Amino acid sequence: MIERLQATMATLEGEVASRTRQLSERVEELKKRSTDERLINQLLTYLQGCESEEEVFRVVSHLFEGWAPESAGLIWRRQEHGGQDLLLVGRWGLADPPVRRMKRRDCFVARQGVVHDRTRAGDSGLCDCMGQGRYAWSICLPIKERGDVIVIIQVMFGLNGSTLPVAEQEALRARLMRIVEPLGLALQNLHLRERLRDQSIRDSLTGLYNRRFLDDRLNTEISRCERNETPLAVLLIDVDYFKNINDTWGHPVGDRVLIKLAALMHAAVRESDLVCRYGGEEFVMVLPDITPDQAIERAESLRQRVEETAFIIDEEGNRLDLTISIGVAWYPDMGHKGGQLIRAADIALYRAKRGGRNRVEVARELAPGEPEESSPPAC
Repeated sequence: MIERLQATMATLEGEVASRTRQLSERVEELKKRSTDERLINQLLTYLQGCESEEEVFRVVSHLFEGWAPESAGLIWRRQEHGGQDLLLVGRWGLADPPVRRMKRRDCFVARQGVVHDRTRAGDSGLCDCMGQGRYAWSICLPIKERGDVIVIIQVMFGLNGSTLPVAEQEALRARLMRIVEPLGLALQNLHLRERLRDQSIRDSLTGLYNRRFLDDRLNTEISRCERNETPLAVLLIDVDYFKNINDTWGHPVGDRVLIKLAALMHAAVRESDLVCRYGGEEFVMVLPDITPDQAIERAESLRQRVEETAFIIDEEGNRLDLTISIGVAWYPDMGHKGGQLIRAADIALYRAKRGGRNRVEVARELAPGEPEESSPPAC
């Protein structure tokens, strides 16, 4: 009787211990889930306010470091505009990659678009970028857009010889995949906003910035030059006899001419310069931190380059001999506002047209009685 009672008590104690262990595991699981939910909510909140990928990657690095202080991580971004390299754009913890840039073809995750993890002991050898040998376990999670991998989040656990049980690896894998999912959506939304914004400030034909963007940007640049006490030049450029091109060859040819001219001008400027299609066959260049003499030299160089360029207009090889006229004005001598500089350059452009075209004219104060035409004649 006593033995049966003792056996029953032992069984009950075992069940209690088992239930207690299960309850503790469940509580721990709920804590982790709560932590993950909090991280996801923080990610969503912060990412909605991000205006650029750089901000996104800073937020992700900061939040991951707080979520798992014992972890280390890297963020890789595919090179923009069709590039084939992966660039290191974010990191946290003690992650110290051997490279900051690698070829997409050398990355298994970038090629296959699948989650990949490895342990220190079971090195798969698939990817050199995962050579963080100090860590017991590392995982790479791809973020895709339109089926292509655009970002890879690499997370590492188990520093300096510590181990990570397989069950814990699987749990971390599931948690990380769940956390990274909203990051992909946030990046897609950001890119969509960027495309919509780009459509509103870009000229659909040439791809250059449009007049709307110029109106905002020019005064911003002038304010910056005012603070830094540096000059700024504005070039107003007009295609000579463009109406004749449309009338003789048709508007499709005229469009091709504008596209090629836009590409030529874009290739002739510095990264800090701004090229806009102002309207029709008129273009504006904003050249910050440049002296008047340098601005005139740049204008003359552009004029000569256009004059020497062959504008092929059809498959038969017919070409146009294109020329441009340019009016030049600069801050602060010709104005302290964007509209004043554009007007001054416009009047100089009118003089270039009136003086025979294919020339550069510099803005100046109007002489008494001189007309104040603000637009060149149609040509």
